Amino acid sequence: MIIPEGSQVGHFVVLERLGAGGLGTIYLAEDLRLKRKVALKFVTDRMGLTEAAIKRLVREAQIAGALDHPNIAAVHEIGEWQSKPFIALAFCAGKKKGMR
Repeated sequence: MIIPEGSQVGHFVVLERLGAGGLGTIYLAEDLRLKRKVALKFVTDRMGLTEAAIKRLVREAQIAGALDHPNIAAVHEIGEWQSKPFIALAFCAGKKKGMR
């Protein structure tokens, strides 16, 4: 699943795809309520929407949400869009490397 730029995911608008890894695909989005940029992390298609993948994403959000450290992105919320769970994280701009 690739979410097109301009798509509305709840109260977020997708601006661009930032990259993908083993567990998730990350998108830069704008939070329409708070007028800030966020990173939306969705489970990758490769992982599938298995119960184990969903539990892993939720557990990641719970663990990161319980921590407060400058090197860990703050978790703003856990949501679902078109039956696909996601985590909304603080966006931290950095240098772009090659995208997969």
